[in-house]
Amino acid sequence: MIDGNLKSRPGRWTVVSGLILFGLLAACADRTAIREAEQERYRTLENEIISAQQEEVQRRRAEERVARRLQRIDADRAAAALQRLKADTRSDTAPWALEQYPDPVDGLPMCALVSDVTIVKNGHVDTRTHIVIGKSRIFLRTDARFDPLAPDTGFRVDAGIPIAFDHFINELTAVVDSNHDRLINTLQSGSSLSVSFAFMPQLSSTDTHVIDISLLNLEEALSELSACDDQNSGLPALENDVPANS
Repeated sequence: MIDGNLKSRPGRWTVVSGLILFGLLAACADRTAIREAEQERYRTLENEIISAQQEEVQRRRAEERVARRLQRIDADRAAAALQRLKADTRSDTAPWALEQYPDPVDGLPMCALVSDVTIVKNGHVDTRTHIVIGKSRIFLRTDARFDPLAPDTGFRVDAGIPIAFDHFINELTAVVDSNHDRLINTLQSGSSLSVSFAFMPQLSSTDTHVIDISLLNLEEALSELSACDDQNSGLPALENDVPANS
């Protein structure tokens, strides 16, 4: 009996050892699984934090773009209000002067009705703009480059049908010549002339700029223009600020 018990003990220890080993392996596997689960949780949390930071950066950039656009709109509105104020202070004077003006086409002196200079804000840049009415052509002159491909540009009297620029003589001069007589007839019966144009680059928040000029006393001034002799007008000559047909 004693010998039988002794013989059976090695087998029992083998089973016990196997169970212990299995338990240790299972515990190690559980710890590995827990560690991997923790690592995955940390990775997920880190990705969520990074995504939230990226969304915050994008939101701030969008807010900055909106703020800059609003600043441009406010600047344009302030400039327009200042221009209206200037126009109101001189509303009792005629905005047109009969002068001897260098023809933008060939540089020769010509009699012309020249409007008051209007300051236009292109972004933060001040540009000087004025209209020149000749006997056969009407010009819009400025000291910034026009965008010749901009849509909806040209002259408009009151709420009438717009008359587009016929072409551009150079980067700084738009002209109406083919429709000169039609535009003159419209001017004679109107009270306000608006001109739409765009610069290259267009730095304001709008697609085009618009200036408005009173047609006060223009009909009388057109009669004086018709009687004016281009070569012997006796009028003060203006220096051409832009080379002809450049």
